[in-house]
Amino acid sequence: MLDGAATCTPPMLASMKRRHFLSAGAASMVGVGAWADAQPPIRLLAGFQAGGSTDMLARIVAAALQDVLGRSVIVDNRPGAGGRLAMELVRASKPGEDIFVVAPQGSLTLFPYVYKNLRYDPVDDFTPISRLITFDYALTVGPGTPARNLAEYVSWVAAHPANAIYSSAGAGTTPHFVGVAFHRAAGAPGAHVPYKGSAQALPDLIAGRVPAMVATMADSLQQHRTGQLRIIGTAGAERSTLVPEVQTFQEAGIPVVVPGWNGLYGPKGIPAARLADLNAAVQKALMTPQVITKLLGLGMVSAPSTSSELAALQKQEFLFWNPIVRSSGFKPEE
Repeated sequence: MLDGAATCTPPMLASMKRRHFLSAGAASMVGVGAWADAQPPIRLLAGFQAGGSTDMLARIVAAALQDVLGRSVIVDNRPGAGGRLAMELVRASKPGEDIFVVAPQGSLTLFPYVYKNLRYDPVDDFTPISRLITFDYALTVGPGTPARNLAEYVSWVAAHPANAIYSSAGAGTTPHFVGVAFHRAAGAPGAHVPYKGSAQALPDLIAGRVPAMVATMADSLQQHRTGQLRIIGTAGAERSTLVPEVQTFQEAGIPVVVPGWNGLYGPKGIPAARLADLNAAVQKALMTPQVITKLLGLGMVSAPSTSSELAALQKQEFLFWNPIVRSSGFKPEE
């Protein structure tokens, strides 16, 4: 079993949810100040190609912010290095330049353990503005295993250790280490097979060549609904409203809670007043019914936060990964 450090503490997440609703109401009463001034467009960097989940999220956020601020907001795709290039560009931006990044959690909490020569400091080089959304990581199985729930899966891999294999979108990714945490906490064997993206991993899962996959729930939700695959567990603190019949790892007695999230970050040194105005604008933008509906269609839940709450979440998750990555035997890349 993992010790207490292996769980992203649910009470803090619950507190963020309560604060989220209060802040959303307050945001409607706060002006957007200097952000609405006639200036060059605000740039939201997405560190992945157009059409991916980060890009689609960035475009929804950009359109909603533009409506709130009355100022042009554009998405600037800067794919490369697993999202690190976009982070580096924000770090290197000039003072006063309105450039921000829609950042997956791993860029800030996991990459320091994955890359020896990370060219940015996740804490010192950025200003956390607001969490944007949450989503679920899921353990999905196919015809390669008969398991219908987590208990059956753990029993099956224990009885068939040679077949205890799970895939992910790649070595060093968040799903990779969610899988490590799950199998360790369950006391079950589980060898990792990395693919170059979930799109490449899905066909082998559907064909039964790999029995299980850990990925974002959105990656296998359609196949779960059609019966091609079975989502048997999620890593969130609560059951997903998209698959309410599926239990969480924690419900099954496996103390692993890793909510997925994306945050909005800017360069370091944003003045407090401007930061407060931008945070209020983000919260107002994300709580419109149209935005909530669009995000749900992508398997995402609108979940803005304060800047300090995002900083605390980032710190907690950074500490969470330390024992898991180190004990996994993973060798950091250059």
